[in-house]
Amino acid sequence: MPKLSWTIGIKPFIGATTYYTDQVLAIAYMNGRTSYLDQFKGSTMSVTLKNQTNVAANFTFGSRVVLNDDLSFIVTGISFQDYPGNTGLSTCTVHCTDYLQSSGRTYGGIIATPQLALQQLDNLYSGAGNTDIVRNGGTAVAAYTNFTGLFLQQFQKIMTLEASGAVQLSDNKVCVSGREQNNGTYFRTTFTRATSTGSNVSYQAIRRLQADEQFANSVTVQSTSNPTVTATDSTSISLYGYYNTGVSIIDANTTAETTGLGQWLANSRSDPAMESFEIDVVDTAQTQDALDRILNVWFDDTAQAKVHDLVYRVPGAGSDTTAVVFLEGTRLTVTPQQTRLTYYFSPMTLYQFFLLDNTTQGILDTSRLGW
Repeated sequence: MPKLSWTIGIKPFIGATTYYTDQVLAIAYMNGRTSYLDQFKGSTMSVTLKNQTNVAANFTFGSRVVLNDDLSFIVTGISFQDYPGNTGLSTCTVHCTDYLQSSGRTYGGIIATPQLALQQLDNLYSGAGNTDIVRNGGTAVAAYTNFTGLFLQQFQKIMTLEASGAVQLSDNKVCVSGREQNNGTYFRTTFTRATSTGSNVSYQAIRRLQADEQFANSVTVQSTSNPTVTATDSTSISLYGYYNTGVSIIDANTTAETTGLGQWLANSRSDPAMESFEIDVVDTAQTQDALDRILNVWFDDTAQAKVHDLVYRVPGAGSDTTAVVFLEGTRLTVTPQQTRLTYYFSPMTLYQFFLLDNTTQGILDTSRLGW
């Protein structure tokens, strides 16, 4: 039965990577975010290793750890589980931050002119020199700002303004893609409750979340350079009453960006029937083609492998439902026996921007197209 393979190594600035895969007992990491309501803040990977020979000594603070030679992390600390007298199984857990979190703790101090938001983000991170922002498109214009906060604060405000959700980590790169791009260009995958066939990925459990905190029919948009704007969906308010939420951005145009973003969010989040999804996938239940597809999506270096199809059956229904979904993030749990992946999906309602001649991201007649 095929299964996923993972390697762990330490990569020096110069020279070959040293691997410790045969000592690994467990890996845990969250790539991306669990919901579009979450901030992009990066994450910590933990790696538990056998430590009878003190392999922990090789994982020094600040060293660079690589997962499958594709994704890089910075060591921030180690916890030890020693067997008394060193006669049994002693282990250590290495804690590492990904490059989004690690570089995001850099303190700012640049002056940026009004320009495309993703370009401003690129300029911000290139000044620090430890993370490569790879950007694809982007149409929102960020305002002039004398930035003095943490990089992650600016990253979140700019990504909220751009409103694409398309963020992907690859090696020491943070890939971002604009909302006007087709962010379902690559590796569109069918996740199904049925047995895995071909590149279709079979899941073992599904959880659906309806409304809750994602529901809002009144959205207040705060900006560093323009007046605060509140946009509403009057039809939803007349049915359910006011449910307000707020976001913070850095914009250059009140009408085109602050107001437009608020109106889009109020309209797209005002349906209480809208659902988000979580599914659990086990590698040993997949075909080899499905495992290859899982790795394609996991290590995609363009942030454009985000749109997928989810097949599920509502209790009591006589047939399946297929929903087009947007991948927000994936939680990885690895042991020598198996890999478990939890995928977090948002409804495409939140990302259906106007892309001409695109049947998924160019949906007309929804009253939600804007700015």
